[in-house]
Formats: sequence, structure tokens, C-alpha cells
Amino acid sequence: MAQIRMIYEVSYEIYGAPKIAARMCRKRDSISERIVGKYMREMGIRACYRKHTTQTTKEPDFNNRPKNI
Repeated sequence: MAQIRMIYEVSYEIYGAPKIAARMCRKRDSISERIVGKYMREMGIRACYRKHTTQTTKEPDFNNRPKNI
């Protein structure tokens, strides 16, 4: 459980169970995503997901529109 918390804190509290399990498997610690998820719930930690945003307007001032000549 200490390794899970350490990986979680090093990732700036962004990583979830799949990425933490993958990191641990790379370090030769065989653990499944499901078990990592259970331990994370017990510790009360959750992944922080960022929503994708799309920029809809580039010019906030609509008075500078191109003029029809």
C-alpha cells in the first residue's frame, strides 16, 4: 500500500489504478488493476481526470469582424 501511495503522489495525484498497476508491473511487482483499485478505495484516494476542452472562439472582441467590400 505504501508503494501505491508513493506512485500516486509522484504522479501529482493524477494516476488511477490502471497506470499504477502498470508502473508496479514494470518494477517486477505482480499486481492486478482490480487489487490496486481496492487498495486505493481503502486509502480514500482517487484519480483526477481532466476534461478535454475545445477552444470555440479566438477573438473575444466581435467588433473587429472582417468587412464585406
